[in-house]
Amino acid sequence: MELRQNNITLHYIDAAIIRFNNASVKFHEEVDKAIKRKNEIELRDLNDRMVNVEKSFIYSLGLPNQKFNRHVIFAPPFNNNYASAHFPGISDLMFPSNKTEKDWGEIRRHISIVFKSIMSAAETLNEDAK
Repeated sequence: MELRQNNITLHYIDAAIIRFNNASVKFHEEVDKAIKRKNEIELRDLNDRMVNVEKSFIYSLGLPNQKFNRHVIFAPPFNNNYASAHFPGISDLMFPSNKTEKDWGEIRRHISIVFKSIMSAAETLNEDAK
């Protein structure tokens, strides 16, 4: 509700997640074919792509208020180092109740970072897809 009131949408992230899901389905089909063919070069390439997918979710500058945590999808929330949060940067930025215009700008910026990360991961899965 707060996002909508501040003209912020997550539709781009939803679309990126759908694209990532579609790419992962095709990727798994590639993996199954490579395993059946016992093609070690293909399997190595697929393994490299999986590693690079994980790298797509690492934001080198770190999460807001947590510069040492860099994974934009899963990380401990700022106020609980023993748990894990989905989209921790966004949820941490949404936590304070009295947000300023600067806070909303930071939320927009981090939503964009998450979107770009998911799209990058989808593109990585689609690399050299057959």
